[in-house]
Amino acid sequence: MLRKFLYSSIAVSLVSLQACSGGSSDTPVNYTIGGSVTNLSSTGLVLQNNGGDDLSVAGTTFEFATALVDTTAYDVAVLTQPTSGDCEVSEGGGTINAANVTNVLVTCRNWSASALIETDTVNDAINPQIAIDAAGNATAVWPQGDGTRFNIWSNRYTAGSGWGTAELIETDNTGNADAPTITVNAAGVAIAIWRQFDGTRFNIWSNRYVVGSGWGTAELVENDNTGSALDPKIAMDTNGNALAVWPQGDGVEDNIWSNRYVVGTGWGTPEKIESTSINAKEAQISMDASGNALAVWVQPSTAQESAWSNRYVVGSGWGTAVLIETDSAGSTKNPQIAVDNNGNALAVWGQSDGTRDNVMANRYTVGSGWGTAELIETDNAGNATDPQIAVDAGGNALAVWGQFDGSADNIMSNRYTTGTGWGTAELIETEDYEAFLPKIAFDDSGNAIAIWLQEDANQQRSWVNRYTTTVGWGVAEVIDDGINIAYSHQIAILGNGNAVAVWVEYDGSAVQHIFANQFE
Repeated sequence: MLRKFLYSSIAVSLVSLQACSGGSSDTPVNYTIGGSVTNLSSTGLVLQNNGGDDLSVAGTTFEFATALVDTTAYDVAVLTQPTSGDCEVSEGGGTINAANVTNVLVTCRNWSASALIETDTVNDAINPQIAIDAAGNATAVWPQGDGTRFNIWSNRYTAGSGWGTAELIETDNTGNADAPTITVNAAGVAIAIWRQFDGTRFNIWSNRYVVGSGWGTAELVENDNTGSALDPKIAMDTNGNALAVWPQGDGVEDNIWSNRYVVGTGWGTPEKIESTSINAKEAQISMDASGNALAVWVQPSTAQESAWSNRYVVGSGWGTAVLIETDSAGSTKNPQIAVDNNGNALAVWGQSDGTRDNVMANRYTVGSGWGTAELIETDNAGNATDPQIAVDAGGNALAVWGQFDGSADNIMSNRYTTGTGWGTAELIETEDYEAFLPKIAFDDSGNAIAIWLQEDANQQRSWVNRYTTTVGWGVAEVIDDGINIAYSHQIAILGNGNAVAVWVEYDGSAVQHIFANQFE
């Protein structure tokens, strides 16, 4: 009996010891993965861990249902973006270390309420342009009527403070000023350029904004009085030096001209950057961080209009114009160019194949030159129009365009990946109404935002969609107030992904105003 009692006591003691020590060492301990969500404003956000265990998130915290064994790796990512705004994960990857993971951060950004940035209730404001600096400050310019003529106005958005008061940046009342565009460097120095009528012809004018000083005095960029100068474009390097290009008539044909702005010196002497005796038009320019640039334009090359280019190298100047496509089936139109930080570039344009307009592209590589033009969409239901392109620091790019599917115009996109090439074109909006005239811009992380006009049952609206490197295209959403017709939209994006959009919108009395919205 004593022996039996001793055996029972020993058994109980062993069980007690195991209980105190947390159980058998062969039983694994599982830990959960979770974290917090900031600024989520809508439904639809879905996260996943390690490519699975999908989790719909609606609050300010989350925790995945599946717990993981100690030392297991975890990788939290966004599977589906919310219906409004956009979310990104930080601190999302690691290895479990004998504790629940609670520090995964999901940060969401949203479009704010649209705001009027000019207050003239009598005269129309049209065609705004926008540029943004590294601190998130943005500068908008636009033509605005005064009852007699159009003048160039500007307003500035200061991160953390909002929009200021619109101001006139040119005072020449001889004739209309229009077709402005603007560029800005990381420090916030901006240059606006436009065309202005002098009573006989259009000339190219410019004004410069310096942080702390404001706008300077408008000045003439070219002084050729043989013919009119039209539709200038401008690009700037990190030091604030800039290059402008524009078509200008010489009494016989229109040529492409350029002038360079150098900090501390000002504008130089204009020069022609192509030498043919045939009309040239639709010039565009883009620049790398060091000030090297590529310009593209349209110019007849045999029986049809073709896409041409020339390159500017700091210290050497402009080179020789070259043809960047050789398709003789139909004419090109609306070429666009984007240069990465290393000076490589991608150009896109519309080109007819004799039946419909398609979107073509070509790549410029420093040291090698232009490659071979290629088709980047294969939908033959109808015309593909108004292509635009943006490139990130590493040379990856996104092109967007409008495309007719036989029933309506849609917004399409294709991505160029450095070392791989173009992917497959995809639809980035799913509304049943006409969509057209897209624009696009990249941030420093390779994410992008596209903006376009889209009709609904009542009027045109401003729509956007965001591309992220982890998810791809998100969910398209409208960013205006929906009260009146919107058009003529532009977008600029900050390195961290915050963005500012501007557009024209009618008020109740049919006066056109400039509106803006911020993504932050």
